[in-house]
Amino acid sequence: MNKKVSITAVLGIYNGERYLDSLFDQISNQTYKNFKLLIIDNHSTDQSFKIVSTWKREFGSDLVLVKNDRNLGGLGSLYRNLDKVHTKWFLTLHQDDFYKPNHIEILSEEISKSEQDVIGVSSTMGSIDSFGNILKSKPRSSWFAMNLDQPGQFLQNVRSQSVPYPASAFKLEIFNKSKVLIHSPTFSDTEQTLKMLAYGKFKYSELETMYYRENPDSESQMLNTTEREMGAVISLTRIFNSREFTIIIDKLPNKVRGKFAEQLVKSIKSRVRNDQISNFLSITALECMLQHWGYDKGKEITRVLNKEYQKFSSGLTNEILSQLSYLPKKYRVMRSKQPASNKFTRRIWNYYFNCKSNFLNKNHKIVLMIFYKIIFLFKKNHIFKNNWKM
Repeated sequence: MNKKVSITAVLGIYNGERYLDSLFDQISNQTYKNFKLLIIDNHSTDQSFKIVSTWKREFGSDLVLVKNDRNLGGLGSLYRNLDKVHTKWFLTLHQDDFYKPNHIEILSEEISKSEQDVIGVSSTMGSIDSFGNILKSKPRSSWFAMNLDQPGQFLQNVRSQSVPYPASAFKLEIFNKSKVLIHSPTFSDTEQTLKMLAYGKFKYSELETMYYRENPDSESQMLNTTEREMGAVISLTRIFNSREFTIIIDKLPNKVRGKFAEQLVKSIKSRVRNDQISNFLSITALECMLQHWGYDKGKEITRVLNKEYQKFSSGLTNEILSQLSYLPKKYRVMRSKQPASNKFTRRIWNYYFNCKSNFLNKNHKIVLMIFYKIIFLFKKNHIFKNNWKM
């Protein structure tokens, strides 16, 4: 192994005093010693910072201690203090997980053996319960992402996060380049992973070097189902409109663009189960691809896009798409239906606009303004009513 690999272990803590004695033993017993230790206290209200301050006796100048002036969330706390990392690579430690003595050694070995395009390495995670008992590991998507190229890893991470952050090390330059919004913990790991994949690929080791604590009180476990799904939708919308997405798709040879588009739609539908929302996301992704390549070079994308529009379109959009890309007409026409509740209202409007009254013609705008002021009394959020005041 290349003993010259230097790496920073970044430990984020928040009210974690009950874990710190064990964590001190885990870190000090690491078989690989050529690492710096950065501990960031995310504005704890217990004795956590006081406890880790005593670790200076063990780690000396290799330890840097920071205490945030407010709670920034896990990722926000990391971003704020990355300027204190002075090595090319860093790994993250979680206060409630358990790290075997070879954890840093295995990650450092993988880094030393990696090619230039590797921007992250991961070992394999086991599982423990809240009390520290070893569990049978839940299946991890990382087990099935070992030999994928960058577009393949992108598809996998849209479908299911395959980079286990608690068991990973990252190239600092790329991590810094790929920062995302930090105010929501719903999808930030995956969003950052998807952006990083524009600049390289992730490498996985099958060796198990740590145990992830299945903690019901963790930040990610406190989210409800709707919040998780909407967080994914919002983040993926940003991703598909990002520069990084165009970098990823530009790696695709012409002959596989259609295949990638089909698998991307399937990945989106696996992540977002609501049919209408996944349909919206799929169209967003496909149209971003089409906008980047154009209709002539994106014929296979148009074919997949046509299928998504068929689920709700009246047919006009499909016809235009087919004409633009010289595709045969193979779509079904959906006829729009007027909701029954609007039929009476529509008859009233038709009667008014077809009325030949000179009075109404002369005072048409005044009549409409009065009519809408009455409507505004009952419909406070009518689309015409603007409540803005400076």
